[in-house]
Amino acid sequence: MKKNKLKNLDLIKKESAEWARWIALYEAVNIIMDKAESKKIPLENIVFKPLDIRDYISSTEDIILRKILSQEHDINIAFKEEISTKSEYTFV
Repeated sequence: MKKNKLKNLDLIKKESAEWARWIALYEAVNIIMDKAESKKIPLENIVFKPLDIRDYISSTEDIILRKILSQEHDINIAFKEEISTKSEYTFV
């Protein structure tokens, strides 16, 4: 691959990862709001737990990232290691 293509690929990965985190946050807040609504809890009484939200984002952002790369950029990826402190990808 040429350097220019690698730069574009890095930019795509960076932008897609950012979108994945925002989407995961959006989903987390929607889940909280749906549960509160089903229990008829007023908005003022909802307790947001930042650590739980962070854990949800961490657990779902890689799944969302794979979907974004696959659907929007036609890039299919596979993890080198399923358990890793830093996500490493192999492009298929």
